[in-house]
Amino acid sequence: MSTLASNEAWVISGEAGLRVIQDVVFNHTSASGEGPNSNLDEVVPGYYHRLDANGHLETGSCCADTASEHRMMEKLMIDTLVLNAREYKIDGFRFDIMNFHFTYNMQNIQRALAALTPRNSGVDGSKIYLYGEGWNFGDTGNDQIGPSARQANLYGSGIGTFNDRIRDGIRGGGPFSDQRVQGFATGLFTDPSDYTNANTSTADQRNQLLQESDWIRVALTGNLRDYTLVSSSGASVTGAQVDYNGQQAGYAKTPTEVINYASVHDNQDLFDAVQLKSSAADDIATRERRQVLAMSMVELGQGVPFFYAGDDMLRSKDMDRQLHRYATPGPAPSFASGACELERCGREAVEFQRPARLGECPRIDHCGFRAVSAGVSAG
Repeated sequence: MSTLASNEAWVISGEAGLRVIQDVVFNHTSASGEGPNSNLDEVVPGYYHRLDANGHLETGSCCADTASEHRMMEKLMIDTLVLNAREYKIDGFRFDIMNFHFTYNMQNIQRALAALTPRNSGVDGSKIYLYGEGWNFGDTGNDQIGPSARQANLYGSGIGTFNDRIRDGIRGGGPFSDQRVQGFATGLFTDPSDYTNANTSTADQRNQLLQESDWIRVALTGNLRDYTLVSSSGASVTGAQVDYNGQQAGYAKTPTEVINYASVHDNQDLFDAVQLKSSAADDIATRERRQVLAMSMVELGQGVPFFYAGDDMLRSKDMDRQLHRYATPGPAPSFASGACELERCGREAVEFQRPARLGECPRIDHCGFRAVSAGVSAG
């Protein structure tokens, strides 16, 4: 899209009352060193990318990590964001792997944007919302090279982070656990699947469900660190006193610092998770109710609700964790197709319930947005 067309599109969105968020990826580049398209190293070799103690390139993001601890890399970020806010009237920015940057980067960005006013730029920069992935891993994990822009460090900043507490509580498990692990909205203890019963005792299921219900309780308050609530044990606790896998469940000062979600572009979306985790005996109406329950907790609590497009229509990604990578023309692999491309649709789909014959795929319409029951469920 041309710059002019982009500008016109965003202006039209604003006039329609829609706010526009731009996803920005400053934490890595696709090329470095002497490789093709290594633009930053052509400016100042070795400056814009993060190196370890031995001078080797850090690649914790997946590619060449940038060094926002260097002043001119931070300036590149600030100048880009201010330009886009001023010229394209962007209402907010979502930072990919934000924790690979530092709290002082984000504070300096906030100040630069806040300097934009309706009088000097046609923008009220104080209202521009910043949020991103505030995890704790990689080059900056545990603040090993500085105060990373992660969940706990952004307390009181007004900057939002994605809330994995409510995500894991609702769905069950996590992004790196077996995808069949059940949670609050997918039947843990109350309607256990064969997988759950085979791997977790009834007592442990109950205890895990109570733990996840506490994560959700905290999230419904806006994931506040200092808010006092009654836990599943009946004790009066603060959000910080609820344990989330060795971390404080509550970490925010205000609800604006938390993005509550149960589904996003990475990994299986919400309906695919419901399909993978639910008991094989659950009919499609039960699975639909699970979807509604999960979305209601995101929508009705404090915090900023975040929905993956199509969740309200039972959108599926054909059990492919990264379906958005299919950029070439033609259909993406379909879990519901006659060819039953199970390997391409995700190994989890193969393992949780293999069809009697390769051509007899579970027909829950993973191609479309509407679930259709045809006698065989993907349990």
